[in-house]
Amino acid sequence: MTLKQKVCRILYILAPVLLYMLAEGLAAQGIAMLEQDPALPWHFPASPGDRALLGLAAGSAAGALSIMPMALPEIKKHEGNAGAPVGRAAGRPVVFALSTVCFALFMNTLLSLAGSGEAGYAEGSGLLTGLAVYGLLTPFCEELLFRGTVYGRLRTDLGPRSAAALSGALFGIWHGNLTQGIYGALMGFLFAVAYEKSAHFAVPFLLHAGVNALFLLLMAGGTYEGLCSPAFCGVFLLLSAAGFFGLYRTRKSGRF
Repeated sequence: MTLKQKVCRILYILAPVLLYMLAEGLAAQGIAMLEQDPALPWHFPASPGDRALLGLAAGSAAGALSIMPMALPEIKKHEGNAGAPVGRAAGRPVVFALSTVCFALFMNTLLSLAGSGEAGYAEGSGLLTGLAVYGLLTPFCEELLFRGTVYGRLRTDLGPRSAAALSGALFGIWHGNLTQGIYGALMGFLFAVAYEKSAHFAVPFLLHAGVNALFLLLMAGGTYEGLCSPAFCGVFLLLSAAGFFGLYRTRKSGRF
């Protein structure tokens, strides 16, 4: 492959990310401008947290709509041509999901203990609006971009392992800071593995949505702070490690 072809391929892979960012930024800016116009007949949410969620929701929806023509063919190709997924034995998907949740709890409690904070959500927003945005909308939009589109394009060139690692790294960079970037990269890798193993887009979306919703509920109920201890952090690490190790030991031959 020539240098020109490599550059074109890189741009082809990154194009949905750039398009999503452009659409997201324009939509969020539009909401911010409308919010400042006193002549408008409707009223924006009074809570600063809910206003932030409105901008996030508008940006995410615009981003997802902008890449939909790219994402749908990639998802259809992956779901139609992936072949028989590995590890559909009873219980394995459940073990993977629980191990992923435990790993997310481990990472967030570790970040909190280190003083870096847990996965950020808009403070001051209502629980229902938070669940609607963080628990449904943004997981769907982000999975559409990073697993549905970017992972699919990377997989064509690099295979599933490298594609999972690189799409996870891009997902980490998307989070915008080092600590959340590390967390995002690792979780993005696990979401990509879930997509590869299941060959269904709904699986990483539901896993992503479930993790986000769990943290929102834990924080809303005041339970999360009680989990931020070295003991709980160690328990979550052991549980996730045991689950993933068990899946690895009982793996079946396959494409991943």
